[in-house]
Amino acid sequence: SIVTITLPLGSIFIGPLMDRYGRKQMCIITTLPFLLAWVLHAFATNVWFIYIARIIAGFSGGLTTVSIVYVSEIAHPKFRPMLLSLNSVFVTFGILLTCVFGFWFNWRLMSQIFFGVVLLSCLGLYFIPESPYWLVVFKNDHIASSKALRWIYSDEATHEEAFKRILESKRNATCDNNDVNETSAFIRLKRSFESYKDPTVWKPVII
Repeated sequence: SIVTITLPLGSIFIGPLMDRYGRKQMCIITTLPFLLAWVLHAFATNVWFIYIARIIAGFSGGLTTVSIVYVSEIAHPKFRPMLLSLNSVFVTFGILLTCVFGFWFNWRLMSQIFFGVVLLSCLGLYFIPESPYWLVVFKNDHIASSKALRWIYSDEATHEEAFKRILESKRNATCDNNDVNETSAFIRLKRSFESYKDPTVWKPVII
């Protein structure tokens, strides 16, 4: 239950962070507290270490929202619904896998196994491109965005179509990036939290 309580905290903070530092970088950073949580869990000497590990794991779980945003930004519209729904599938599969492993392994060994899984994920994330959408909208780097799209879509027609969609999204964006860049980090963070007062934000949150 500790994981469930702390998970929303990570979800709240990840929005401003992934807009500022990028989807890929935050995906990598998100794995670090997970690694710490599994280390604390595996070598816990008393129950308080487990409590702390679960708090960190819950907060980190909320941060993983960035992966859903990343997938939604790189996926072709035709396959986006299917790919996004796989998030729930793999979460459920992970819970099932934990229960199955529990028949053969003790909890310390399981923690070490999951540490290895997260470590492999962290290393693998270094080889994926940054979100082309983020590169255009938040960094105004069209060259890097086109290169990232080339890694995702080898077909020239699909590449051009995706790049046009990103440029159109940028034109329709309501925020002024120049104003954002000139504003202090504190003000940007404050505005991010104030956005939760907007009905277009809090109503979907409630739903």
